[in-house]
Amino acid sequence: MYARMDRDRTELQQLSLVARNANDSVIITDRERRIVWVNDAFTRVTGFSFAEAKGTIIADLLTGADQALKAINTIDLAVEAGQPFRGEVQNVTRDGRKIWLDVNLFPIRGADGEPEFFVSIERDVTESRKLAVQMGQARQAAEEGARAKAEFLANMSHEIRTPLNGIIGSMDLLSAELEDAPLSDSIPELLQTMDSSTQGLLRTLNDSLDLSKIDAGKLDLENRPFDLRAAVVDVIALH
Repeated sequence: MYARMDRDRTELQQLSLVARNANDSVIITDRERRIVWVNDAFTRVTGFSFAEAKGTIIADLLTGADQALKAINTIDLAVEAGQPFRGEVQNVTRDGRKIWLDVNLFPIRGADGEPEFFVSIERDVTESRKLAVQMGQARQAAEEGARAKAEFLANMSHEIRTPLNGIIGSMDLLSAELEDAPLSDSIPELLQTMDSSTQGLLRTLNDSLDLSKIDAGKLDLENRPFDLRAAVVDVIALH
């Protein structure tokens, strides 16, 4: 019996050291949610010393004068039912700052199966929540920017395509008008160069619209015939 008592005492001392030096807040409350014991991390996070916290109802201590926070009683409901609780709650520190805590609360039951007291392990997640909000805002801004870029490309393509089609159509009509007229050898070549250039510009416009497809992950590759000699001749003629 003495050996068992000694082992139990040693185990309790070890558990006490772990709880006292843990980085997360460790809080022990009775069935009425009055604070029985807190570790040093609780003081670092909330600003309340052990002497200030002991004997107070934890919900009253950590909600301050904020009636809205006091109305949120999800933990109290779990305690009344003798059930564990896991979730994030907002508290108020001694100097009035609002912080978010990830709470893991569980009951310690006696021989009769009823909760004797509750242990709560809490971690300050205020900064991680701020970071999550910032990342969400950045993602939303990026999505809005991508939509704006796609709309700009579509509008630009439309605005340029309209006069470009007018030029191409006028060149076709001009070629038809001059087909039977006596022309110098340079006129057909100039018309061909103009047609090649406008067709190249039209292809560039179409390609620019593929940027929005790339962003949406819907770009389809196409196999098309390519005449290297014709491309080189067009470049030489243009210059």
